[in-house]
Amino acid sequence: MRNLNFRQRVLIETCVKQNYSFAFIGRLIGVASSTISREIKRNTAVGEKYCAHLAHRLAYARKIVAGSQRKSRYVFFYRKKKYVLYADRREIVWYSDSKTQRKEYPDSIPYRWVKRRFKPVKFYQERLGLRPMFHFKDFWHLLDELLAHNQRKIAFNRRTQISINQSITTPSSSTFEIVSTKEIKKAA
Repeated sequence: MRNLNFRQRVLIETCVKQNYSFAFIGRLIGVASSTISREIKRNTAVGEKYCAHLAHRLAYARKIVAGSQRKSRYVFFYRKKKYVLYADRREIVWYSDSKTQRKEYPDSIPYRWVKRRFKPVKFYQERLGLRPMFHFKDFWHLLDELLAHNQRKIAFNRRTQISINQSITTPSSSTFEIVSTKEIKKAA
């Protein structure tokens, strides 16, 4: 999926209002149709049409939360100062010390969560009483908007799931009779 800019989102909004297909919009912008469908699915408010301003703010908030920055290329350099150990080695618990620590993170957090960008607190941080710090700078309003958007989507999905379950289930007072084909032929 390619990152879209604001102009492309405005173009998507106008094309969606005119009921063009995702494939046509994708060819117009120069991206895949799956990118367009994912953009509309992720950044549309529940019960509303696609809005470019809201979509751009939500995408920007996701980018800040995920911390997606351009990776700098590695440049080899010689150390100007000799390496100094920042803490006593006994206070640091190394992950390579035991097999259990290699397989799982602290407090039985599965390793697959770490692959999903869930970063647990390290052992030595807990032991020394350090807390992880997150710097959102002046972007709290974007983070609040993203959280509210996700909560609205979750609530909408729960409501639709409940209504589907209610329409599928039969009332407890109803009874079913199984009739054989012989009885049907006799009745006719």
